[in-house]
Amino acid sequence: MGSGESTHDHQRQQAQEETLKEAVDRTIERCLLPLDILRWWTFKLSGRWIHPFLRRRELRVAVGGSFMLLVLLGLVLTVPFWMLAIGPILWGVPHVLSDVRYLVVRPGHHKDLLLLVAGGVPLLLVATGTIGVLGGLTAAAGVLIVGEGSSFRRYTGLLCVGVLAYFAWHLGYTASIIFAHAHNFIAVALWWSWRKRTPIHLWPLLLFLLISAGLALGWFDVLLQASTAFVWIPSSLPAQDHLAVLAPGLPTHIGLRLVLLFAFAQGVHYLMWVRLIPEDDRPRPTPRTYAASYRALRDEMGTWIMLLVTCLALFFGAWALFDLAAARLNYLRMAIFHGHLELAAAALLWLKGRDGFLTPPS
Repeated sequence: MGSGESTHDHQRQQAQEETLKEAVDRTIERCLLPLDILRWWTFKLSGRWIHPFLRRRELRVAVGGSFMLLVLLGLVLTVPFWMLAIGPILWGVPHVLSDVRYLVVRPGHHKDLLLLVAGGVPLLLVATGTIGVLGGLTAAAGVLIVGEGSSFRRYTGLLCVGVLAYFAWHLGYTASIIFAHAHNFIAVALWWSWRKRTPIHLWPLLLFLLISAGLALGWFDVLLQASTAFVWIPSSLPAQDHLAVLAPGLPTHIGLRLVLLFAFAQGVHYLMWVRLIPEDDRPRPTPRTYAASYRALRDEMGTWIMLLVTCLALFFGAWALFDLAAARLNYLRMAIFHGHLELAAAALLWLKGRDGFLTPPS
């Protein structure tokens, strides 16, 4: 009798949880409905010229990505310090979710216990602040050791990781600054490796490299001096703060170039994970509605994870309204592991190759 009552209570609890999940899903989809309506009208008013972009993924990614790179350059030349201040608040949580989704969940790497331990434990230490760049390199070495792949790729990968670890050990905190800049470029490399590329994909890649070189070498200095870049600066996050974190000890003019390069590359980093990699990874070439994108994400990550992520994004957004600097700093502390996750994923991608990395285990 007691066992029957326990089973009945368990079933009733499950039914209540399912009802709550359905309510959460309906609420989120209703919130996305205005965006889908706006999207539909945009397509309708655009006429026939937009049809090739809807049918051809490669064209959409190349042209859309190139356009967004130019938009990011425009923002860097006018409001770079607001980009650095607000970018993590707006796009930080969604792009970390995308990191975990495309690098771990969709390929099914979380189902491989050895891989999970070898890569996950060092990343956990990074997330708790116990260890820095060496933690990411340890995770990369771990997945190279336990992952499946050719001996050549395994040992060459371990050799590269060993060399990087040697320099990271001797550089100390400077290694963390270098990695902060480098992890934006790792995201671009992951995007380029995500699928077989065609010549049209060279457009955004070459544009990214050209703009990055221009910012680093001072090609845009004249435009910056004539713009509002050094006028519109958040009072709680002055330029000196970014110089101290991203370019300590360097001459001011060189440090500012590196800060502006970081602002641009960080924007590209968000673009890769929020837009371009999802476009490339989607099974069908045509774009999804916002509601369909949410349903696919919910099916892979779960309703409760989606609710948690939504609440977390809203929390940092609300916090930023009262204290932008503190909200940004604490988001960065929370998300510090994600760059090291990308480093470990790049090592695993090298070991397994594109097909092995992206194909879920049977």
